[in-house]
Amino acid sequence: MHCSLRRDSGLPLRKRERAWELHLKGLNQFKIAEELGVTQQRVCQLIKEAAAQHPVVAMSTEERIALSEARWQQSEDEIK
Repeated sequence: MHCSLRRDSGLPLRKRERAWELHLKGLNQFKIAEELGVTQQRVCQLIKEAAAQHPVVAMSTEERIALSEARWQQSEDEIK
């Protein structure tokens, strides 16, 4: 079965965004599934879809390294 995103209702997009948000907060896929009322397998799909659209995907390896280093430095500065 092929899954298509229906943009007319916005519901699948909201679930994908919420799944991504909860994933970034560290919740496991089973907890996210419970929160969204879907299966763990669907959560996996939603996270993959969200990750594929993340801006970092379009960055080169060098750009990713630079971004990572900049964020690390920012975190260190906040701790001081």
